[in-house]
Amino acid sequence: MTSPGLYDQYPITTLPRIPDIPLNSKLITPPQGISNTSTIIDFAISKSSIASHVIKPSPRLLWSFTLSPTTIVDCMDVKKIDNEQKKLYVVGKTDRGSKFKLLMIETDQDINTVGDVELELKERVVGVKFYNEDLIVVVYESGSIEYVKYGFQSLEFAEVKYVVDDGRKVIYSHFVEDLHEKFVVTVGKSSNGLKYSLVSIASSQILEVNSFVKDSIPEDITFSYISGVLYQYCDSQIIATSIVNFQSVSTTNVASLISDKSLVSIEAVAPDRILLGSGNKIHLINIKYSALLSTLESSPNANVPDKVYLDNVVTVKGNSQNTMQSKAIYLNLRNKNNNVYVNIIDLNVGLNKLVECLGKSISQPSHELTDIVELYNIDEAANVATQEIQEVYQELKPAQESQDLNKWESILIPYLKNKKPWTAIKKASMKSKPTSKVYQFKEFDVDNDRIIDINFISSVLDLIFTIEANDKLKFRNESFIPEYTLMYLFTNPIYPIKFTFGLLELLYKIENLTLLRQAISTCPNIPCGDYLNQLIINEDEDLLHDLINRIIQEFSRIEIIDNFKQIVQIMDVNLIELINKLIKLNGTTAWLLIEMVIDIAGLFNWSGENIDDLNEIITKKINSLMINSYNLTLINQVLSNSTIQKKKNKKQNQLQELSIQQTQLDSMLLNKPQQQVIQDDDDDLGIEISQRIPNYSIEKLTL
Repeated sequence: MTSPGLYDQYPITTLPRIPDIPLNSKLITPPQGISNTSTIIDFAISKSSIASHVIKPSPRLLWSFTLSPTTIVDCMDVKKIDNEQKKLYVVGKTDRGSKFKLLMIETDQDINTVGDVELELKERVVGVKFYNEDLIVVVYESGSIEYVKYGFQSLEFAEVKYVVDDGRKVIYSHFVEDLHEKFVVTVGKSSNGLKYSLVSIASSQILEVNSFVKDSIPEDITFSYISGVLYQYCDSQIIATSIVNFQSVSTTNVASLISDKSLVSIEAVAPDRILLGSGNKIHLINIKYSALLSTLESSPNANVPDKVYLDNVVTVKGNSQNTMQSKAIYLNLRNKNNNVYVNIIDLNVGLNKLVECLGKSISQPSHELTDIVELYNIDEAANVATQEIQEVYQELKPAQESQDLNKWESILIPYLKNKKPWTAIKKASMKSKPTSKVYQFKEFDVDNDRIIDINFISSVLDLIFTIEANDKLKFRNESFIPEYTLMYLFTNPIYPIKFTFGLLELLYKIENLTLLRQAISTCPNIPCGDYLNQLIINEDEDLLHDLINRIIQEFSRIEIIDNFKQIVQIMDVNLIELINKLIKLNGTTAWLLIEMVIDIAGLFNWSGENIDDLNEIITKKINSLMINSYNLTLINQVLSNSTIQKKKNKKQNQLQELSIQQTQLDSMLLNKPQQQVIQDDDDDLGIEISQRIPNYSIEKLTL
């Protein structure tokens, strides 16, 4: 990850389906709920539980504390003690809609719940923070701030409180810890407008340092803080405000990135760099240079777009090679199955330099050239080409209707290859041709072939294919399949996308391996899922090699794994059989795919039977390697004592000797995994040996 961007994303868990809680309130994380150094994250789920999850190497639940089905979690914080072996959790919650409480939970070094204690409150809590070894800072919805003492299974008020009674309702609060003192920033709605407050929190007193009131109150507004700057999104703009005087520093228009009527979320990941979530996309933005650094889209091909919501990020300085890497937690609502996934994404925020932002403007202005001297009449040339294409199409259509493959191939391929002018091709097509005429397969040549409008290609393919209601391809007439035309078009980079969905499945069903292999190797825009389906159902080794090479070269690891997961959920896929099939191919790219197959559900989520089968495969491979190593050592010892042939036939004899040695080596080593297996009497372990015994085998070896 050398340039700014959004990289690997992976799911941690799936949230329970609780319909009456909006997406932005489903998950609550502590202020520092994720870090670059820890592999554990803590979070709370309203009406469900408080949990701790391991995120690597395989995501799994580590600890949980069950909550009542009527409990709404408003905020939380976590304190690690004794080198992270023990933890204290403090949670602000609302029971049955009107009972406000502070809950503290303690876990021991074995990640077991030691105890929990509650403290009843008079109003809703919007922010909590462990201040020191015995104090918790509590921020109320009214804007009031209070200290609470805590000890072993005990909570009590500390009688230090900052009271606010102006009728405001706090919609955002943040604990500032990156300045010389500790502060709390709050933003609240009141009858007078939007009120910003900066409150200093010291161990003995709580004082307001600064406040500011803005008359207008936008409907949809969200905030994020970093390094003395409060970022707020409203009305398709991100406004940077200094917390010193709450005056606007800069304004960035992001209207081009916002989906209509979508939930918008922002998280400040580094100074001048913001993560923006809208619709089914996450954007990494540089505010200083108004640049869009990177974009991640969830399920781009889905009919109904997904929804994403940013929950928390690892804040970094982003000014050196050591401070560029970060992580973010976000929720992903998949409309396909209506599940909400907790995902983590790795990102590189860059160095905040201009060179990273060149050519990446958030909004691209349109530039029109004026006063251009017309040296070439484009319209006239286009009209001539259009008339010619219309004539070609009018010749192809009756050939398709009469199922005359010879006439079709004699017109289209010569025209596309640009070997003759259209008049000569048209004249030649009128002559009768033998029905058994054989054409040569042609590939697209960018330097010599005719330049054709993609709409003409679509019209030609419309004569061959029809698209069904489920967007799958079907031949209009299975007795009319112009192979030479399709072979050529499969190599053309402007092959239309709409004719790629289900193409491989169609060619597989008609058992046309020639077209299938060509489509796998060269056809552009085929979805990743179609390749993976063929990988599962196809048994031809040559096709499998082509499939694997295309998948690895064409798609990212994330896209491959995501599509694999969707296929596994729909189809009954035996992963062990698939791994066995890939192992037989014996290639580096096949092993890359094997690793992804293992990661699909996480090794810890595999059944014991599947793990035993996988272990058996690995054991056999290790045993084969051990036997090969032993045989190779034995061969080297035998061949080291071989005699040297006479010099007059030295050159010829040396070649013969090398051939004999190679044959001996091949006869001893294990080449095929399905060769005869002999059971060892001691440990009953099956090992593979070669059945080939050379005619010149040594009957007696004297050492």
